[in-house]
Amino acid sequence: MKIVKLKRLWNGLASIRDYIVEEVIKNNDTLRIECGEEYMELTGEELKKKMFQISKSKIHSRFSSQTYTLYD
Repeated sequence: MKIVKLKRLWNGLASIRDYIVEEVIKNNDTLRIECGEEYMELTGEELKKKMFQISKSKIHSRFSSQTYTLYD
């Protein structure tokens, strides 16, 4: 299980980095998104079927040379 802890939601949506979603789908694992007391769990199969709002621009990490897009 991959756990992602968020500090806040953006317009009621959780923004998850693309490489995290792709890793969970590839490994057919479970993604647990936590924000405060609330959480949501999605399996790799559910992530394949869901429709996401994907940001068009690539974001450069401040801590590494990695770039990513956000899935909402």
